[in-house]
Amino acid sequence: MHLAIALAKKTKNTGAPVNDADHRAVELAAAAEFAQLETACAGDKFALAARIYGPLDKKSASKAEAAQYFGELLLEAKQRRELDAASARERLL
Repeated sequence: MHLAIALAKKTKNTGAPVNDADHRAVELAAAAEFAQLETACAGDKFALAARIYGPLDKKSASKAEAAQYFGELLLEAKQRRELDAASARERLL
């Protein structure tokens, strides 16, 4: 979800959909930022969630665009066989 929100934030900042080069740059930056957030939140899942979803609350990213990107990311993961129904359920529980 963090990547989807980062992509939505980029889209809102530029006013245009994210191209392939920007997508990769956002993906790398989001992965690094997520690692920093995990360290900063020291295992507090609620604090981590608040930090991840913060851009949506502050309206610096569109909820609709984040949802669209999240759906695309899930579909891509499924196509790469990195995600199936059972593993998705495990992640949600």
